[in-house]
Amino acid sequence: MILQLLRRDEINSGSDSSSFESDGAVPTRILVVAPSNFAADVIVERLAPHVCSPLHMLRLNSFQRHTAVRPPVQPYLCYDASIPGMYGMPGLYQLLQCKVIVVTCVMAGCLVESVQGCPTAGTAAGGAG
Repeated sequence: MILQLLRRDEINSGSDSSSFESDGAVPTRILVVAPSNFAADVIVERLAPHVCSPLHMLRLNSFQRHTAVRPPVQPYLCYDASIPGMYGMPGLYQLLQCKVIVVTCVMAGCLVESVQGCPTAGTAAGGAG
């Protein structure tokens, strides 16, 4: 299903899409929520060949997770710039650039909380802020 949505978006846009299409339509954004870190990593590995750039897919890890992650997943991770070797939460702009965000159930909650604190949360979260 995820691949079908990504392919539909590519066909409709005709090229690599940014925040908005030329006709004003918002491109497809997919939040994939997996029950475990292992499951989320497997999803990222399987989607990686179909995503144009690591900038278009993001794998959010728990801040406490060990940083020894399989190599195919590493380009899609977000690290905290202020604490070397720790995972971080990207800003709203980076989140909006992603076509696919892969998280665990716990990180989905953290993602919602972080987006609700942003001034444009209503449009980013798809509902009222």
